[in-house]
Amino acid sequence: MAFIIRAQNVSFCYSEGESKSPPVLKDINLQFEKGQFIGIIGHNGSGKSTLAKHFNALLLPTKGNVYVKDMDTKDAKHLWDIRQTAGLVFQNPDNQIVAAIVEEDVAFGPENLGIPPEEIRKRVEYALKAVG
Repeated sequence: MAFIIRAQNVSFCYSEGESKSPPVLKDINLQFEKGQFIGIIGHNGSGKSTLAKHFNALLLPTKGNVYVKDMDTKDAKHLWDIRQTAGLVFQNPDNQIVAAIVEEDVAFGPENLGIPPEEIRKRVEYALKAVG
């Protein structure tokens, strides 16, 4: 069975060296199959967001490996493909607003994918009509 996301012995510390912090994640092992719906639950500060940020290489493990479609998140050449596969929605919606105008905000993702401007305009119009 091919897994869309796989973590092997993942540990993570926010600081290294002399002032090394205790691990936020310690020896995490998991695997998600395509099509599964997964909930990660826990108390505030328990590492849920830290773990999720490993799935699209916003953070890299201090120890162990995370694979997205068998691409190692530590391998910079796969970063674009990994982030096309695994997205992240932030807890606070205000952190996701990037423009002052709704149309520009809706166009932000397609622009970053290199979609031609004419196609972006069509998609923005369609999306905004779909939500009223």
